[in-house]
Amino acid sequence: MAVIKGDNDIVLHPWGVEVVRQVRVQADPALYEMPGFFAPFTWVYFSLAMLALVVSLFWKKTISLGRFKVSYATIMILLVGLSYLITVGLAYGIGNIRAEATGINFIGKSEYTDPMSHRKMKLVADLQIGYWHAVYAAAALFVLGLLRGLFNRTQKA
Repeated sequence: MAVIKGDNDIVLHPWGVEVVRQVRVQADPALYEMPGFFAPFTWVYFSLAMLALVVSLFWKKTISLGRFKVSYATIMILLVGLSYLITVGLAYGIGNIRAEATGINFIGKSEYTDPMSHRKMKLVADLQIGYWHAVYAAAALFVLGLLRGLFNRTQKA
């Protein structure tokens, strides 16, 4: 049974995976590596999301949806919040699928036997605080998009 002392031996970031040396030596990189396009794609996505939020502060145009007039800014805030919700959901889902493919739990305790070396490892996995910050930010943006009309009223002349 291999015992790797320490915390956060494998950390999933939005832009990739951070792995300590002991895990890199003992585990197959195909189990944890991200595709090469993933990091640039993630930074472009976050940059566009932040740009949309900044633009929403200044864009005053509205669109008519039936008898409702909705500002483009509200739509952008809702879309950014919704895309964040989808992103954190996909991160959890993909992480869970990849973990199950190797026979381990994405969240909780599990035991893994390396098929090549037949080494056994005990793993404990959980979601870090950054994941929960992303969930809360997504929910807050979505709710703010829904309630934006209550905070941003224009004076009629």
